[in-house]
Amino acid sequence: MSLLLAQVCAVCDRSTAQTFCPDCQRQIRSDRLQPLSVEISLPANTLSANTLPVGALGSYERTLKQAILALKYGDRPDVAQALGTDLGQRWLKSIHLKQKITASIDPKPGTKSSLYALPIPLHASRQQERGY
Repeated sequence: MSLLLAQVCAVCDRSTAQTFCPDCQRQIRSDRLQPLSVEISLPANTLSANTLPVGALGSYERTLKQAILALKYGDRPDVAQALGTDLGQRWLKSIHLKQKITASIDPKPGTKSSLYALPIPLHASRQQERGY
């Protein structure tokens, strides 16, 4: 009976006791997914430097991409907690990324620049279809 209830890795479908098998978990946490920062050009008069600094906690490719797709389209809501915990810890440890991004915003004298984490929007019909 326990074989019928065994959990499989959200990425590779191997049998595992967790959301991800040890190999996929290691790949999600690998050095290749270090925080990165890019700048996006904006129309004039938006920011003084005409750029908006943007940071990401990983590249949307390989194992991380497969994990996100499992959450979005594979009916694996358990991936949300596992990825949320991992990416949240990465966010807290990425102080150098936050400093680099906020330093480039060039706040007005006497004010502090702010750093925000923004969710990717989800259409209401997709949320209703998925249930989360």
